[in-house]
Amino acid sequence: MASENKDVVRKFTKRLTAAIEYHRELLLAVHLKTHQASLETMLAEQFTFNSAVLWEGFLSDILLAYVVMNPKTYLTSLEARVSQSLKEKFGSEVVRYHGIAFPPKINRTQAKALIDPKQFNITVRSAAGLAQKANDLLVAKYAKSFALAAEDARLVDFSIAIRNYLGHRSSASRDSLKAAVQPLVGVNADLQGNIRDVGSYLKHKNAQGDTRAIVLARRIITIAGKL
Repeated sequence: MASENKDVVRKFTKRLTAAIEYHRELLLAVHLKTHQASLETMLAEQFTFNSAVLWEGFLSDILLAYVVMNPKTYLTSLEARVSQSLKEKFGSEVVRYHGIAFPPKINRTQAKALIDPKQFNITVRSAAGLAQKANDLLVAKYAKSFALAAEDARLVDFSIAIRNYLGHRSSASRDSLKAAVQPLVGVNADLQGNIRDVGSYLKHKNAQGDTRAIVLARRIITIAGKL
């Protein structure tokens, strides 16, 4: 892993680890308060949403970092798509006279402008979508890191589902969350549970005294380290 990629992982890990500790402090601060249960629910939901948003930003940053290391796959694909668009709009003769010359190396600012010109970040809807996005953007030796092991892929799907539910509270997002919880076994087993009340689900503690919100954050950090 190049220094830039290590730096992206290091910064994300440091930021989310600090957030876990702040969350613990806040839980202590509301202990024995009149509305302790409600405050714990609110803190668990807010912390989980924040963790998922940080993770989303991390995935965008780490993909960009890998593109900067070797932009060949993406630039080749981009050139082909631009040529195809010109051909469909203006015909083959225009393509013959229109030369596209991307530089062999690009920096992060250039990569972001080429990949994400509207500045929405690189987003995915599932672990499978992440693997496909990596294949579209990265050379094979980097893309293979994003083909996650089954338990890690299920965790990613769950993190996206719970982020969407907490952000929208819709019936469809709840159904997606229910489906994402069911396959959480093995290393994800502490995240198995009834999500009828998502706040109560997230603040539930395991045998080590960690809430599910913290368990999820720690699992995200572990997966980030593999990318």
